[in-house]
Amino acid sequence: MPRDQVAKQHKDTMHKNTLSIVQYNVRNSREKVMAPFLLDKDIANFDVVAIQEPWAAREYAYSFIGESTPQPGISSHIADVTQVTIHNVYNPPRADPTSTFTELRARLREPGQHFVCGDFNLHHRMWAGHNPVRQSGHATQLLRLAVDCELHLLNEPGVPTHKERPGERATCNVNKRQLEHQSDHYPVVTHFQVNLPDQVTPEKYQWKRMNVELYQATLRSKIPAAQDLNTTNEIEALTDQTVTAIQESIEVSAPKARYCEWSRPGFDEECREVKRTCNRLRRRWMRTRSRKHWLEYKAARNEKGRFIKKKLRSGFRAWIEEADGNEAMLWKRARWMRNKDNPRQSFTPALEKEGGGLENAPQKKADILWKHFFPKPPEADLTDIQDFSYSPPVDVDRDFTEHEVRQALRRTALDKAPGPDKITSRPLKIAVGLLVPVIRQLANGCVRLGYWPQHFRDSFTIVLRKPKKSDYTKLKAYRPIALLNTIGKIIESMAAERISYLVERYRLLPDSHIGGRRMRSPEHALFILTERICTAWAAIHRGARPICSGLFLDISGAYDNVVHQRLTHELRRRGLPPNLVRWISSFLRDRTTRIVLPEYTSDHFSIDVGIPQGSPLSPILYLFYNANLIENCAIRSLNSSTIGYVDDTLILVVGKDPTTNCETLKRIYTEQCTPWSRKFGSVFAPDKFDLMHFVPARYRTKFNINAPLHLPGHTVTPRQGIRYLGVYLDSALTWSKHIEQVQADATRLLSGLTSLAGSTWGTRLTSLIKVYRGIVLAKALFCCSVWYIPDRGEGYAHAERAAIQKLEAIQKEAARTISGAFRRTAGSALNVELNLLAMKQELEKRIGMTLGRVVASPVYNIICEIRQEIRATSNHKLHPQLHSPLVHMERRYRAERRIQYPITELERKVPFVAEPWWVPPAIHIAPNRPQSIVEHNEIIRDLQILPVYTDGSGYKKRVGSAATIPSIPGATKKAFLGSLTDKHSVYAAELYGILMALQLLLEYLPTRKEVVIFTDNHAAIKSTHRPRYQNGQCILRQIIQTLPQVLSKGYNVQIRWISAHSGVTGNECVDAHAKEAALHGQ
Repeated sequence: MPRDQVAKQHKDTMHKNTLSIVQYNVRNSREKVMAPFLLDKDIANFDVVAIQEPWAAREYAYSFIGESTPQPGISSHIADVTQVTIHNVYNPPRADPTSTFTELRARLREPGQHFVCGDFNLHHRMWAGHNPVRQSGHATQLLRLAVDCELHLLNEPGVPTHKERPGERATCNVNKRQLEHQSDHYPVVTHFQVNLPDQVTPEKYQWKRMNVELYQATLRSKIPAAQDLNTTNEIEALTDQTVTAIQESIEVSAPKARYCEWSRPGFDEECREVKRTCNRLRRRWMRTRSRKHWLEYKAARNEKGRFIKKKLRSGFRAWIEEADGNEAMLWKRARWMRNKDNPRQSFTPALEKEGGGLENAPQKKADILWKHFFPKPPEADLTDIQDFSYSPPVDVDRDFTEHEVRQALRRTALDKAPGPDKITSRPLKIAVGLLVPVIRQLANGCVRLGYWPQHFRDSFTIVLRKPKKSDYTKLKAYRPIALLNTIGKIIESMAAERISYLVERYRLLPDSHIGGRRMRSPEHALFILTERICTAWAAIHRGARPICSGLFLDISGAYDNVVHQRLTHELRRRGLPPNLVRWISSFLRDRTTRIVLPEYTSDHFSIDVGIPQGSPLSPILYLFYNANLIENCAIRSLNSSTIGYVDDTLILVVGKDPTTNCETLKRIYTEQCTPWSRKFGSVFAPDKFDLMHFVPARYRTKFNINAPLHLPGHTVTPRQGIRYLGVYLDSALTWSKHIEQVQADATRLLSGLTSLAGSTWGTRLTSLIKVYRGIVLAKALFCCSVWYIPDRGEGYAHAERAAIQKLEAIQKEAARTISGAFRRTAGSALNVELNLLAMKQELEKRIGMTLGRVVASPVYNIICEIRQEIRATSNHKLHPQLHSPLVHMERRYRAERRIQYPITELERKVPFVAEPWWVPPAIHIAPNRPQSIVEHNEIIRDLQILPVYTDGSGYKKRVGSAATIPSIPGATKKAFLGSLTDKHSVYAAELYGILMALQLLLEYLPTRKEVVIFTDNHAAIKSTHRPRYQNGQCILRQIIQTLPQVLSKGYNVQIRWISAHSGVTGNECVDAHAKEAALHGQ
């Protein structure tokens, strides 16, 4: 056998049986000791690195960092163990180790074998041997600990670990010198014989180096033909063939990333040369012990520290600056900036067991997490399902279209973590033309037969730490995320889009269910909440003295405890088509997963309950699951209402005082929530419930706002501040707590912003402004239209000024960091130089945008119904200080004449303008103006194609639109839309021009069937291809209704962009018609 194969075989064997540990005291030095040590390639020979006296005061975790090959060191010992817990201890000199030993003693009592390493700074003859030492006063505590816990000394007594103590000499061979980095301690190496789980290096493809032509050619030769699927076996076969074809094509066209254990970024040959020079001078001084050689060695050691520091700094700055000009890389750096205080999880600490104690073995930790994430739910009461008579379902029997597949692919993020088959969305998007027909047939076959292929039921469950948890031995400090196979997720996304359309079209869910639905956001939920609170406050102002109280419910493991039979029953009861329900039932059954820890991947586990977190289907399915809870707890006779945001439920009650409200909430909980939990197998977590009594500041002394809620087995104490949907509520809605939290969060993000640039280095100015607006400003002004209420009146002016000052301070600090200006530079000057709006203007802009967005949404109907309750009970005017944020915003805009017409006349938008299966017209937008002219000239030379021109014009503050077919005499339409400063825009005129072009085709019925509509507006073209909830929905609906009529006449329609005012005769002609319509229209 060749020598390198023998070495590799020996290395792999040792990796399975040997655990190597190196411990090193780096004496609180970063550049001189710690950085070179961690960058040393020999570190890859060890599985665990234990550092004492590190440079930064942070907790260092042990992790598997490379393959283990035994190397001799200061001490090398073999222990035959199967499980070992490693404890790294550092006790500062002359410090009392009592508290440290108390904690260590508790951990040593846990089952398994333990290895204690560290620098105790405690001297005793038991481990000093014959060397003369001064015995430390606290050394007896360490002796007592060793005796009580049956610890044995592995080092031979007298072996030196500190190399600059008088009288101590150590003979170091070359292997030990490789780990020397000018510390005053020797590195200590220990090897254990253990049975380690096999660590498989994850495979990762280098997608940017993929040979696209080779991939497409290979896939074209291997991909199965699209065909109708009539049996489940055919579905399984097509799935396996498609996945195999993609995997084989990737294998031959995309190189894999090669992980080199010797790679140390930034540690180049210059660093190695400086290290070698310093080591050579140190060895010379140790031989001679002359002062001259000591000074030379000291100078070299200091130079090494300065050189390493400079290299680290320049390497980091180069890493930051390479993001310039690359948008994707810029946001990766920004994501690092946002999360740099939360280091990447490199191992899973010991986890608490059910019976007490901690578990360290990776296999058992995976078992514990599986039982925690997928517990057996309480037995659900399913008696009401038997012999249930379902109402007729909604009548929707449409196959998936290729356009739906393309849209689902477009929504899929690029290079997201793949599922078990290792296929990301990138290779699917590269070969979209080859794969779309196959995925379409697969999706239609699955839904028609009500079957989900076994390949898509397998998943990875990634274990993620919840941020800002104090103890990560607790199971509740972790959450699971399912990594599903990408092709399956595309089909799930298509089905979720269909279900969302049916929900909005046929109103299958309660209106107060806000989350997980189109045109609904946390802002909408908070506006409903504040409207309901202010409704109660209006009655207080009239003297009726009711009070509003809110109970915030929490459901343990909401997604993981979903009972499949109950979910399918709810889907059928609310009217989903039976074939879709059967497919969802198959999607949920017989799922398998593997728990993925940083250090271990488990075997397959079966999952019989729950819906996978990470699937596009999961949010909309859970809305159906808890819709009954939202409906049942809203009882008009009890003055109760609900707000649902996916798995978050809020119950609001209005009563004469907090005590009465608590009695009402208790009744609702026992009569509605508890029966619901029994029927649906869900478990409430009363210890996580929150209660708040909302009272205006001027009436706080009249109510007992500390009245508790006594539920069966638990008492909920009211709180003065609650975080709900990302905003901190207080009982008087002053929002002071939220402003304080905004300042704290923004300060943390600003500290990260300084990592991206300095006055002479870093990311470019424009890129930094993007990062500030996209991360810092977006975080600081989240839902600002709810908590920022300007000109609120007497008593609130000081709070408003304080809020503005805090936000301005945040922006000034960010602007100073971005520009590199002096600290005393005026904030207004920085705003001008960086083209940033003043904070008050920024808030006003966002409030105005929110007002238009909320009034146009379906949620505004709920708000109007709440207001009707006030009008129905009283005609008294409400005190301005008690207005809800939305009412205050509307009245202020009308008083200042920012809106020239009633708000109710704003365009009301719908979540779905067109059905998901609607096929849009083909569009084309040339990359530049000259190219559009060239393409236009080629088209008009083809006598088989009929060119049609449209335009919208804003002329003399009036808006007109026109469409014309130059080849047909008199085929021209013109329309006047109104004043440009009123309700209409040029964009709406462009859309209306496209509508008139379609109407001209139906009116004149030209003989040429290939039609190209030319328009000079990008936004209008994109809106006709992907109509959502943009402005001009009323015109888009007419286009969507007219287009099928045109297609039924045999016409093929394409919409193209043509450069405006570029000498194109047809475009100039229709522009003149549009201006004429604007000028002379009525």
